[in-house]
Amino acid sequence: MLGYAKMWLQSLAAVVLISGSAVAAPITVDLSTAPTISNCRIDTGPSDCLATVRYAPSLLANNVLDVQVNGPALVFDFLELRASARDRFFPDLFDLNAALRFLLPGLPTFASTGLGSNFTTDFNSDNGLAAFIANRYDFLTGNLTWGSIPSQQVAGLGLVTVSFLPVPSTLFGEGPGTNPSRVIVQASISVVPLPAGVLLLGSALFGLAALSRRRKLATA
Repeated sequence: MLGYAKMWLQSLAAVVLISGSAVAAPITVDLSTAPTISNCRIDTGPSDCLATVRYAPSLLANNVLDVQVNGPALVFDFLELRASARDRFFPDLFDLNAALRFLLPGLPTFASTGLGSNFTTDFNSDNGLAAFIANRYDFLTGNLTWGSIPSQQVAGLGLVTVSFLPVPSTLFGEGPGTNPSRVIVQASISVVPLPAGVLLLGSALFGLAALSRRRKLATA
């Protein structure tokens, strides 16, 4: 009986150790496929895109994410939206197509489409003619929301959850003279290896049940 209890406690301790510890897992982002803006439109029909998108400079400088397995979600700079044209009178809509692809074998792609709404831009008022010559534009208004991304189970790693964080409309309209010409969109990623712990506990309990059955048959 004491042997059973010892085996069960050891199995439970292993599960707690797996589910409670955080281990660093470097995950490399594949930057070979660029994000795009498409389906630019206004209420009355097609419109010119008033923004450009690319990967965030910090991600281009270092595309390795040090994710803590079973730790807090890692938030990182993902995209850079930059105002590219003057359009202050007709609020625009557009689709922002983005995906997180990883170089880690077996890790799937996490993709979503962001809806950019009520976007307007104008020349930077602080710089006057210099802004006109340099094509410096600022966001006056705008809002960006994303479709949900289902979590995915990755063999040997755990449950991977990715989300693209929405950008609040207040960030696009900070006020005269302070409006941004570029906005950084962030993303988050987390890894939870819970199924491994559950499998270990299940295997231990199954082994205990089988051992108990054999002993009962032997003493019958």
